[in-house]
Amino acid sequence: EKALRESEEAMRALFEDAPLPYHELDRNGIVVRANRTMSDILGVKASEMVDRPIWDFIVPEEREESRANVARQMAGTGLAAPIERTFRSRNGAESVFQIHTRLINDAAGNVVGVRSAMIDVTEAKRLSANLTKERGLLRALMDQSPDYIYFKDTEGRFTIVNAAMARLLKCSDPSQVAGKTDFNFFTAEHAEPAYADEQALVQGRLAVVSKEEKETWADGRETWVSTTKLPLLGEAGNIVGTFGISRDITGRRRMEHALRESENRLKLAEETLGLGTWDLDLAKGCAQCSEKLPQLYGRSGTVLDSADWLGSIHPDDRRTVRIDLDESVRNGRPLTRRFRVVWPDGTVHWLHSMSRVICDAEKRPVRVVGIDFDITDLAHNEERLRILSSAVEQSP
Repeated sequence: EKALRESEEAMRALFEDAPLPYHELDRNGIVVRANRTMSDILGVKASEMVDRPIWDFIVPEEREESRANVARQMAGTGLAAPIERTFRSRNGAESVFQIHTRLINDAAGNVVGVRSAMIDVTEAKRLSANLTKERGLLRALMDQSPDYIYFKDTEGRFTIVNAAMARLLKCSDPSQVAGKTDFNFFTAEHAEPAYADEQALVQGRLAVVSKEEKETWADGRETWVSTTKLPLLGEAGNIVGTFGISRDITGRRRMEHALRESENRLKLAEETLGLGTWDLDLAKGCAQCSEKLPQLYGRSGTVLDSADWLGSIHPDDRRTVRIDLDESVRNGRPLTRRFRVVWPDGTVHWLHSMSRVICDAEKRPVRVVGIDFDITDLAHNEERLRILSSAVEQSP
């Protein structure tokens, strides 16, 4: 009898002092007893829980399911798997618990109640929700980005790509890219150096930053991207793959190519026709010019500043040229003029100049661009023709 009492005392102490919340319910879901840990969590005394249904301590939106679950358990059809319930304490704090249950049977084997031990999973649920939210935000960021974002394993196989990358590779869903490599989509001309860069990253070498890559496709297309790639680290800090982001710069590269072609054609025209071009910044008072322009003014360098330009103009033409240019800037009209320049060796040359004014969005003049070319021979021929015509008119 003494041993029995000691055993009961030990079991009671184990029940009361258990670190996990613990309670027992009768067939109707009424609390028969609850341990100290559970009463402390809910902020009520164990005696205040007894004779009340367990769902009184559960948030309202889960109470009906709690009732139904107790009924299923009493009928022998309840799920043996743990369930989750949200309990609300007296001060309004809510905690999520994973509940593990065992049926209580009487001597005849009839179900008369249920014992439950609970594990607090509130923090785990919060972390899981935050992780799900962060993953959702990351996925949204990836899929809304017009840039191509991708992750690869150490063998160069795609593991995750964003929607833009999937579209680039002609796949209807990003999952269709997983397991494939650049060699499945590009020619070796692009795939091989891209793979070499990634293997260098896997070996711990320097990251690839803003590298301009030409992508060559099986159908003959060529596109350009600016790519940054970095090693992907695992939880232990070891390299488990690579990830990168590539931005399409095909349009920019084509514009640069077209600009170079245009510049080459302009330079050829300047050299063939003897044109000197210039671009005057009105705010700074300085001009950029082609290599030919200083030569038209008898200068040997490649720069013609405003002082050299104005000083080279023939004294009899200087004031008129200045006035004409100022008037063109004021009214925004194109200007065509002829004037003489005096070279350092004293020889006089004639130039023909055409220019137009460039305005900003508010229609304020900001630049004047123009071309000059030598018409000395033409001017001399015109002068000879004028003298000849005059002589003919004066002859008897």
